[in-house]
Amino acid sequence: MSEAVDISNIRNTAAMPSDLKYKNRVRVLQMFRYGEELSVNDVATNTGISRQTVTKAVLSFMEKGLLRSAGKGTSTDIGGKRPELFYFQYKKYLLCIGMEASGINISLMDLKIRTILAKNYPCHLNLSLEEFKEILKRGTRELLEGKGIQRDDIYGISLSTPGIVDYNTGILKFCSTCTDWGRDIPMSQILYEMFPGKAIIIENVAKMAGRAVLLGHEEYEEMRLVVIYSDEGISACYIDKGHILNGRNSLIGEIGHMTVDLTDEELCGCGSRGCLERLVSPARIRKMIQDQPDKRRQSKIMQLSEETDIPQLSGLADQGDAFAREIVSYTAKIVSCGLRNISLNFDPQIVIFQGRLAYAGEWFNRELKRYLNEFQYYPQATDAFELLYDRRPPADLQAWGSSLALANLFFKNPELYAD
Repeated sequence: MSEAVDISNIRNTAAMPSDLKYKNRVRVLQMFRYGEELSVNDVATNTGISRQTVTKAVLSFMEKGLLRSAGKGTSTDIGGKRPELFYFQYKKYLLCIGMEASGINISLMDLKIRTILAKNYPCHLNLSLEEFKEILKRGTRELLEGKGIQRDDIYGISLSTPGIVDYNTGILKFCSTCTDWGRDIPMSQILYEMFPGKAIIIENVAKMAGRAVLLGHEEYEEMRLVVIYSDEGISACYIDKGHILNGRNSLIGEIGHMTVDLTDEELCGCGSRGCLERLVSPARIRKMIQDQPDKRRQSKIMQLSEETDIPQLSGLADQGDAFAREIVSYTAKIVSCGLRNISLNFDPQIVIFQGRLAYAGEWFNRELKRYLNEFQYYPQATDAFELLYDRRPPADLQAWGSSLALANLFFKNPELYAD
């Protein structure tokens, strides 16, 4: 068997596989992608590809250093020769950078979407671009040194950021949290200069976190989903049969700037008034509490901190606190307006909440369905779409979505499947 080679740098001069051969080899390698130990017969049975074709593919992947033998498995119930098992073992790593209100998260992942090491670097929301780059340099050094991994072992870098990305150029058109960066930041170029020769992916934070729902849910590959990500703002990831929708100007999913109340006085950063994300922002929730001191004094909200938001109010609302229920019900009503608009334009089968609204509680869920039932196009909310709440930490969602995007890029390389 030949020594493993760095496939990320292959420039293969051999003929690429035919379409059928390519598709078969892709399916074979996908069987091993997440680390399961399988025999040739296991793969042939699960894919319907002949044992001979699977055997040739496995040998090719072993020559490239993608697969390795795990030794002999157990024999079948009827006895016979113990099969040889194989597993995916290519040692390349993914550096996943996520931005949220609490700071910058940097995760070191592998191609099997496993977290090797992750750290949060607290920082103020509007840090400068130079400060951002310094955090990346320090974080990368600490994570790699912490695990004894060389920079050459990194396959790719991903950045999930609030804002709009031009996917053709890798330009960050605008970062909604770091406004001092200005517009049209050449983020892909910046990262490539910091990490030359590596694959680079820049993505909106909601779309990156939204990808994470596809992990372990094969049934979602054939469905229409909207994943709503809520932090300081609100945006969404539209998924149609496994494909993330962006639009010509990358505006699909910017639901936070959907106008739902023309009479609202607050001016949003987008230049409009009455935007969905402004009406249910943490700042708006706190203002509602402060503007009603009499109700606040009669409520257990008085026992909460000044940083009170929907996740903290949900518990009180579920316990029957009248003022907490009033605020959570208001939030549900505003969100229902957004969901009605989404339904008319995309008609999803499932809506999944991540971030703040994932912790909105049972009262929120009940009120949301009540308001949705008032919309005559679907008199029963459950007839329109299923509501789910993904309460995994946003930092983890970003890391898993980022590593999935980079791993997909790796496994799409046709040179992996050439002879």
